Amino acid sequence: MRAVFQQAKQKGQAKQKGGGGGGGKGGGGGPAPVFDLAADELITCLDIRVGDLKNVRRHPSAEKLYVEDIDIGEDAPRQVCSGLVDYLPAEQLEGPCLVVCNLKARKMQGTDSQAMVLAAQSADGATVELLKPPPGSAVGERVTFGARQRQPL
Repeated sequence: MRAVFQQAKQKGQAKQKGGGGGGGKGGGGGPAPVFDLAADELITCLDIRVGDLKNVRRHPSAEKLYVEDIDIGEDAPRQVCSGLVDYLPAEQLEGPCLVVCNLKARKMQGTDSQAMVLAAQSADGATVELLKPPPGSAVGERVTFGARQRQPL
């Protein structure tokens, strides 16, 4: 993840040095960044919780989306859409997972999605896996990151 933040930071610096690029659609310089992407504390902005993924089904109108119900310890499960159809069979999705909960709910092809399930892809793009919580984690528990030493990229 650190590499992704570093790449984003470098791209932002390149645009600033060039005098305002605006993302390639002919706009001005755009607003200043809200976060320092090199800050270790950036990850704490994410509300990542342990979830229990159930009731995986194909999206009614999108070929590449699943719709899942994820219990994160609230009164009702959250409905989440994820673009994992090309990567994982529905049976492999059920069970413990990690969920980003502080995203604005949105419609994906007309279906509400109230969070984002976390998955990782191998460097060669051949495999995708859901990120799993450590054994013994409780549903709804928030994932935190302890202090760590800086490592060179």
